[in-house]
Amino acid sequence: MRESVRRSFFTLAYEHLGTLALFGFLRALPWLLFVLVLTFLPPDLLPRAAWLGLLAGLALLALAAGPWLTGGVYHLATRLARGESPAWRDARPGFGRRYGVLLAWELLQALLALVLAHNLLLALRGPVPDPGFGDRLALAAGVWIWISIRAWGFSFLPLLAGRGLDLRETARETLLLILGEPRHALGQFAVRQMLLLLLVLSGVGIVAGLGSLPALHACLGVRAALRRRGLDLVPPGQAPPTGGLPRDEGWRGFWRPWE
Repeated sequence: MRESVRRSFFTLAYEHLGTLALFGFLRALPWLLFVLVLTFLPPDLLPRAAWLGLLAGLALLALAAGPWLTGGVYHLATRLARGESPAWRDARPGFGRRYGVLLAWELLQALLALVLAHNLLLALRGPVPDPGFGDRLALAAGVWIWISIRAWGFSFLPLLAGRGLDLRETARETLLLILGEPRHALGQFAVRQMLLLLLVLSGVGIVAGLGSLPALHACLGVRAALRRRGLDLVPPGQAPPTGGLPRDEGWRGFWRPWE
């Protein structure tokens, strides 16, 4: 049977839904606290300085905890993509890995998102109803840069977590993977964006799945691309796991795993 990232993803998500939902909730929790306070805590309940300090503290907590939680989620996702145990004791060591790189990555994404949101608000609420060509060009360039960074992270983060290489080698493998398998990389990235949209629209997916399910899909997609080049989602020199992508043998096993 031909390897299918989509089939393996739905199988693993179905079999390990509880673990993935827990990790997704943990990854979303710091920002969820920030949003809850910003939405439901009246500003006049506290002195203005205390209210702003609380928001700033929660935002800093979310930014500081984000890379730690991201490392743990991608470490768990790589283990699932390789068909290994998703036990907490096995995933726990991945939380502290590559903290500095992941912090820089999340700060870069946050900065690009803020700049893009600022330019978009200026275009919508600016004094000129119809923005000029330069404003539209800058906004379009910002959108494309943000999409490119997101597309780069689709392969970069699984390689960073699974291959154990330094930053330079990880960036080199990411570039080779994108240029060597552009159709696969762009196709799987598009599928991931649709998955993100469905999770956002579902409501509960924002809390329970947005932080873990896209990571699992990315790790499966990267492992499939690596296997086409004779590699696997393991550190160099380590024996790759036997078999292809984890999956059941038939739809009956998917719907009835107890049989």
